[in-house]
Amino acid sequence: SSLVRSILICALAFALAALWPTPGFLLLLKLLAITLLIGIAFLLLGEFSAAEPLLNQAMEIAEKDKLIHQQIRTLYYLGDVNRRSADYNAALDSYRQARELALETGDMEMLPAILGDEGVIMYLIGLLLFNRRFETV
Repeated sequence: SSLVRSILICALAFALAALWPTPGFLLLLKLLAITLLIGIAFLLLGEFSAAEPLLNQAMEIAEKDKLIHQQIRTLYYLGDVNRRSADYNAALDSYRQARELALETGDMEMLPAILGDEGVIMYLIGLLLFNRRFETV
């Protein structure tokens, strides 16, 4: 069923891309809108929450077999799933664990992506705290 939902979402994205004529620079806006639509569709269908248990299982296997690179990737993907579910503290925790493991082991392939997404999460948390501060005044 997950495969069927994914195919339908991809077909919708393709149809939008093909049927929505966009000149020049507006193409970037079109691509952004379609990308957001895909993410929202998967979120509404619960695909991200379904991924978390599988990623936790993958992490257990990677830890058991001492597969450091896979551990870093899995922690990074857990951060992505939590970010898309708006669980920013869990996302930040996953990104931090991935960063620390990468630095500790010298496996730097994922480090730029990890640092970038960790920064985005810190920014989002900062915005939430800033907005709450002014809501209570």
